[in-house]
Amino acid sequence: MAQHAGGAVKGQGLLLPQAVPLPPATTALLLGNPERLAEWGFHLDEWGEGVRVRAVPATLPPEQLPKALHELADHLAGRGGSTPLDWREAMLTTLSCHTSVRAGQALSLDEMRQLLRQMEQCISPRTCPHGRPTMILMSPAQLERQFGRRP
Repeated sequence: MAQHAGGAVKGQGLLLPQAVPLPPATTALLLGNPERLAEWGFHLDEWGEGVRVRAVPATLPPEQLPKALHELADHLAGRGGSTPLDWREAMLTTLSCHTSVRAGQALSLDEMRQLLRQMEQCISPRTCPHGRPTMILMSPAQLERQFGRRP
């Protein structure tokens, strides 16, 4: 959100453009909105059965690209909110969700520390953009019970 508030989201050019097959309606929506997509760090070209992606938001993992493009098309079709502020909020939520750490994803100790530092800088660190908790508070008594130290 801070990146977008300061202008466009930082995009990262791909060394090798990635072809993503998409339905014709989805392709038309995406290619018909190049300025809006550029605000979010995307640069797309027409490609046979979909789009060729030349740039993505710098934090978007490559495996999340097809799903992110489908969700972008949903927002462009009006299913992400009707006002510009609704659309902005929905897009930021979508991008942050696709760039987040996933359940079961292995992290190094340094990555864990960096993640905690980043969470300390968040306005709402206790929930994800969808409202799900990112952390829980356990009392010492609850912790002791979990490890069988207390009935």
